[in-house]
Amino acid sequence: MTTRLKLNFFYRSTSLALMLTSLVACSTMQPTDYGFNSASNGESVKEAKVRWHLITNDLSTEEKAEIENYVTDLLSEKNKQLEDKHLIIQAQITRIETVSPFLNTVSTLLVFLPLDRGGAAIELQATELETGRKLYSESYAKWMPLTEFTAHFSRTQLAKLALKDSIDAFFDEVKQKSGATVKG
Repeated sequence: MTTRLKLNFFYRSTSLALMLTSLVACSTMQPTDYGFNSASNGESVKEAKVRWHLITNDLSTEEKAEIENYVTDLLSEKNKQLEDKHLIIQAQITRIETVSPFLNTVSTLLVFLPLDRGGAAIELQATELETGRKLYSESYAKWMPLTEFTAHFSRTQLAKLALKDSIDAFFDEVKQKSGATVKG
């Protein structure tokens, strides 16, 4: 190889490495910590709720209801799996990043990858039903990876997957902290 070709190869490799590094740097989402109103007021928690605390809201009413129902159903399903613990689970959705299916289709056709990424941030809290004692609370935030390829072409699917991963991680922690056994 000539010096010119080596130099050209070096520049292309360096450019590609810088582009990939910048994509990785932009792939983190910080969890939020707004807290739960009932905890700050000293009230006892009596029912499971899914609340919203979005800074920016580009969701339609239908999308918001769809995500809220999805989270409510997922929390109920996970909570029923805990045999010996009766918990009230509260959720506060603090960030939903939707994707543009059109933009992802175009970018996939041009560069073979969907570039618009989605994710979500949520705060979760588990309270014992009998005592009202807060058992565990945590904030989660996640961008979904490119491996969830087909979900990049639905506006809210990546946010739902991020919420599911967060809820799964939360219940894993609740099981460890409470010593609860799991059905099935």
